[in-house]
Amino acid sequence: MNEFSFFRITGENQVEMSGMLPEDVCMALRKELPVTAFAVTEGDTVIGALAGAANGDFFDIASLYVAPPYRRRGAGTALMKRLFALLDEEELMARVELGAFSGDEPSLTPFLISLGFEQENIEYPPYFSAPLKDFRTDAETAEAGNGRILSFSEVPGELLEELCEDADGKEEQGRTWSLLSDTVDPENSFCLIRDDDIAAFAAADTAVGEPARISLVWAVEEDMADARIMLTQTLKGLKEKYHPDTEIVMLAMGPGAEEIVEAVCPDASFAGARFVRAYYEEL
Repeated sequence: MNEFSFFRITGENQVEMSGMLPEDVCMALRKELPVTAFAVTEGDTVIGALAGAANGDFFDIASLYVAPPYRRRGAGTALMKRLFALLDEEELMARVELGAFSGDEPSLTPFLISLGFEQENIEYPPYFSAPLKDFRTDAETAEAGNGRILSFSEVPGELLEELCEDADGKEEQGRTWSLLSDTVDPENSFCLIRDDDIAAFAAADTAVGEPARISLVWAVEEDMADARIMLTQTLKGLKEKYHPDTEIVMLAMGPGAEEIVEAVCPDASFAGARFVRAYYEEL
């Protein structure tokens, strides 16, 4: 049986974990946000990492990675069991949403079930997916009112930073810090600026590679028309960048977001699954 050791990942040593943690997790560690991450080693070699954050009665696992040469040798299971020991002490349930999980593969389902997870339906926020060619972008002619549409590369950095700071301590925190991530495609992510503030945005994030992941978030007014304009702008850019058959995963976040997805792609299908493992008094 392989012998594994573990160490905690912090803002100071996260630079050593290049490729093993998503950039948004590394950024959260650097900003000293409430994220838990630890690595597994075999001998003197770091071979994998796990990261996530507590959310009420749950610990949401954001990423689980084992380097390819060391897979199927128990390292992933060892990481999870190390996490379970911590969570059982705190009486927290582990939760994984495959729609947002880096490196999603069908093989993860039996792996999670073997570790005591039970599959649940995702009620909110839902994920949808469809080939890029199926999204409608030519019919959107709505005006942005008195607002300005800017790509992330054109938006003043302080506005994005302010949006992230405003979400500090709220449920949106985990999603908004990624706006400043290096994995966001700045040329194909757009903000609607109104009264010198961000009224809505759609962000294309390549943290999970291809397909791109699109997160919809809008501030202040929760205006569905604004959000649809942002989504359309982002999809137009992606259609120029990716092959038409590229699968796009969308996070339908916020009131009425599902209606927006249906408006731009009636055939988009539900994507993702949630797995939950309850805590146990005895391992």
